[in-house]
Amino acid sequence: MRCYPDKLPAQLKKPLSAVYLIYGDEPLQVQEACDAVRAAARAAGYLSREVISIEQDSDWRELGDTSSTMSLFAEQRLLDLRLPSGKPGRVGGEALRDYCARPADDAILLISAGKIDSAATRSAWFKAVDKVGVTVAIWPLQGNELMNWIERRLKSAKLQPNRDAVRLIAERVEGNMLAAQQEIDKLVLIVDSPLVDADTVLASVVDSSRYSVFDLTGAMLAGDARRVVHIVEVLRGEGVEAAPTLWAIQREVRELGLAAAAVARGVPPNQALSDAGVAPFRHKTMQPVLRRYKPLHWAALLQRCNELDLMVKGRSKGNVWDEITDLCLAVAGKAVKLPRVG
Repeated sequence: MRCYPDKLPAQLKKPLSAVYLIYGDEPLQVQEACDAVRAAARAAGYLSREVISIEQDSDWRELGDTSSTMSLFAEQRLLDLRLPSGKPGRVGGEALRDYCARPADDAILLISAGKIDSAATRSAWFKAVDKVGVTVAIWPLQGNELMNWIERRLKSAKLQPNRDAVRLIAERVEGNMLAAQQEIDKLVLIVDSPLVDADTVLASVVDSSRYSVFDLTGAMLAGDARRVVHIVEVLRGEGVEAAPTLWAIQREVRELGLAAAAVARGVPPNQALSDAGVAPFRHKTMQPVLRRYKPLHWAALLQRCNELDLMVKGRSKGNVWDEITDLCLAVAGKAVKLPRVG
């Protein structure tokens, strides 16, 4: 039978199947699903574990030899078969069909594999596994599914994230859930409070750098061009990622653009800044910046941020850090050519 990843824990509470196939190209979810099967097998008395790594056709003989040999101490066993390519080939396909036709009485076979395409799921070996066992397809999460997963992980680590913090982590890792978990583990180690916002995440990203993203945005808002250029060079030289740096700049530009548009409609500056999400203690700093440009100019800066986001993600060409420098100088009030808006 085929099982969704989120249904696997409930399925493992039932009598265990002879075979489990966990496959996909998202390593963390595959690993955790396999760990769940291993834990269920141990709880059911399958205390012996034998690992079989498949790298070439001759390795398949080990599956047949191992499954046909009784444990020395008559223990129930977990046969942990690793198939990174997800492609057993002709020899492996035959070996899996033979095993599924006569599963070992004293063993559970757990197969962990890489991505298996839709054509392979119609093959004889896959159908044989599906007939006697449980198959679990793992796919990378995207969009809201990824954000919800990150939020659940943060909360399970006793942290209380806001949506901006979750969104920033999701944008940084671009679907890499192992990287997302590493970010969460890092936050657990460094935060002093369970409350996690975007600034907390940014501080975590650059905590080993001589300068932080906050130093850069501060210099940008202050209009200090020389300091902007210096900090960008230090961040780049120390290996700080471009993605969170751009995210911080983009947030400032978005807030200023929203506030500038509101002021143009007659809203008082402090109210406009509050409505745009700017904390009250920053109003004194932000008001002079707000007057630096008209709304259309802030819109052009935001458009440039969106273009750089594509560059950071490798979807357009260019030197990301040079472009970030130009963007910061533009926000700082220095003459840099901007895209036309409207």
